Amino acid sequence: MVGTPQAAWAWVAEPLPELPLYGSERLPDDELVVVCEGEKAADAVFRAGFASVGTVTGASSAPGTAALSVLLGHPVVFWPDADDVGQAHMERAGLRVLEAGGHDVRMVAPNGWAPGTDAADLSEAEIVAAIAGALPWDAAARDAAAGGSRRAGVPGCDGCGGVPGQS
Repeated sequence: MVGTPQAAWAWVAEPLPELPLYGSERLPDDELVVVCEGEKAADAVFRAGFASVGTVTGASSAPGTAALSVLLGHPVVFWPDADDVGQAHMERAGLRVLEAGGHDVRMVAPNGWAPGTDAADLSEAEIVAAIAGALPWDAAARDAAAGGSRRAGVPGCDGCGGVPGQS
């Protein structure tokens, strides 16, 4: 906290996008990293045997480039919560990683899951299957997210109304 004799005390904190990713201190070199929305989901993925980190910005924001830089050099799977806000959150983060030079980026598609479902709601076997089934998130997906046409360029999502694999 900081303050002056003329002003009340106030908390001073890092802007949300600049906060480090939860669990980034435990990342091994060059291994696949799964990026989840929040600590609880990241811990569930970690317990299932994967290197994982969690965003701490809240779904309405996204980690900044500096926070995401720990992912460069890793294959990365982004795991959104099963809702539009979570999907947009991970698309923004994925876009930033691609713009910073990331090249092996994938996205979990939470098909058929109840709204809001995340890794913490799934069994270890379901976590493994979701990561194995993650779709490449490439230049077309990046361009669609950057242009505001969310999911239009996501592989496997031609005319699917935003849910890959569904028509």
